Amino acid sequence: MSDSAARERVMESIYVVLPRVLAADPAGRPELSEKTRLMEDLSMTSVAALELMLGLEDVLDIQIDVEEIQPDDVAYLGGLADFIAGQMTVAD
Repeated sequence: MSDSAARERVMESIYVVLPRVLAADPAGRPELSEKTRLMEDLSMTSVAALELMLGLEDVLDIQIDVEEIQPDDVAYLGGLADFIAGQMTVAD
Protein backbone atom coordinates (compact mmCIF):
# COMPACT_ATOMS: atom_id res chain seq x y z
CA MET A 1 0.00 0.00 0.00
CA SER A 2 1.38 3.41 -0.94
CA ASP A 3 1.93 6.12 1.65
CA SER A 4 -0.89 8.24 0.23
CA ALA A 5 -3.32 5.30 0.09
CA ALA A 6 -2.45 4.32 3.66
CA ARG A 7 -2.89 7.90 4.84
CA GLU A 8 -6.26 8.20 3.10
CA ARG A 9 -7.41 4.96 4.71
CA VAL A 10 -6.28 6.21 8.13
CA MET A 11 -8.11 9.55 7.74
CA GLU A 12 -11.31 7.74 6.74
CA SER A 13 -10.95 5.47 9.77
CA ILE A 14 -10.36 8.45 12.08
CA TYR A 15 -13.62 10.01 10.86
CA VAL A 16 -15.42 6.75 11.72
CA VAL A 17 -13.81 6.01 15.09
CA LEU A 18 -13.49 9.52 16.52
CA PRO A 19 -17.24 10.22 16.94
CA ARG A 20 -17.59 6.96 18.89
CA VAL A 21 -14.73 7.92 21.19
CA LEU A 22 -16.02 11.43 21.78
CA ALA A 23 -19.60 10.17 22.31
CA ALA A 24 -20.88 13.70 21.99
CA ASP A 25 -23.74 15.22 20.08
CA PRO A 26 -22.42 15.79 16.52
CA ALA A 27 -24.06 19.20 16.48
CA GLY A 28 -21.92 20.24 19.45
CA ARG A 29 -18.62 19.23 17.84
CA PRO A 30 -16.51 21.32 15.51
CA GLU A 31 -16.24 20.15 11.92
CA LEU A 32 -13.44 17.60 11.59
CA SER A 33 -10.53 18.24 9.26
CA GLU A 34 -6.84 17.44 9.10
CA LYS A 35 -6.16 20.65 11.00
CA THR A 36 -8.51 19.78 13.87
CA ARG A 37 -6.54 19.80 17.12
CA LEU A 38 -7.32 16.81 19.32
CA MET A 39 -6.82 18.39 22.72
CA GLU A 40 -7.75 22.02 22.05
CA ASP A 41 -10.60 21.71 19.52
CA LEU A 42 -12.05 18.36 20.63
CA SER A 43 -11.19 18.58 24.33
CA MET A 44 -9.80 15.05 24.23
CA THR A 45 -8.20 13.62 27.33
CA SER A 46 -5.24 11.27 27.27
CA VAL A 47 -7.68 8.43 28.01
CA ALA A 48 -9.81 9.39 24.99
CA ALA A 49 -6.68 9.57 22.83
CA LEU A 50 -5.78 6.03 23.92
CA GLU A 51 -9.33 4.89 23.12
CA LEU A 52 -8.96 6.45 19.68
CA MET A 53 -5.70 4.56 19.11
CA LEU A 54 -7.29 1.27 20.20
CA GLY A 55 -10.29 1.88 17.96
CA LEU A 56 -8.02 2.63 15.01
CA GLU A 57 -6.03 -0.53 15.68
CA ASP A 58 -9.27 -2.55 15.49
CA VAL A 59 -10.63 -0.85 12.37
CA LEU A 60 -7.33 -0.87 10.49
CA ASP A 61 -6.22 -4.27 11.81
CA ILE A 62 -2.81 -2.92 12.81
CA GLN A 63 -0.67 -2.54 15.91
CA ILE A 64 0.27 1.04 16.80
CA ASP A 65 3.57 1.43 18.63
CA VAL A 66 2.48 4.00 21.21
CA GLU A 67 6.03 4.30 22.53
CA GLU A 68 6.98 5.96 19.23
CA ILE A 69 4.31 8.68 19.46
CA GLN A 70 5.58 12.21 19.98
CA PRO A 71 3.38 15.13 21.12
CA ASP A 72 3.40 16.60 17.59
CA ASP A 73 2.02 13.31 16.25
CA VAL A 74 -1.21 13.74 18.19
CA ALA A 75 -1.58 17.51 18.03
CA TYR A 76 -3.69 17.46 14.84
CA LEU A 77 -5.75 14.82 13.07
CA GLY A 78 -3.49 15.14 10.02
CA GLY A 79 -0.38 14.52 12.12
CA LEU A 80 -1.99 11.47 13.68
CA ALA A 81 -2.86 10.16 10.20
CA ASP A 82 0.75 10.71 9.07
CA PHE A 83 2.11 8.86 12.09
CA ILE A 84 -0.20 5.86 11.73
CA ALA A 85 0.20 5.67 7.94
CA GLY A 86 3.97 5.72 8.44
CA GLN A 87 3.70 2.76 10.79
CA MET A 88 1.47 0.92 8.31
CA THR A 89 3.91 1.31 5.43
CA VAL A 90 6.85 0.22 7.60
CA ALA A 91 4.93 -2.93 8.62
CA ASP A 92 4.12 -3.85 4.99
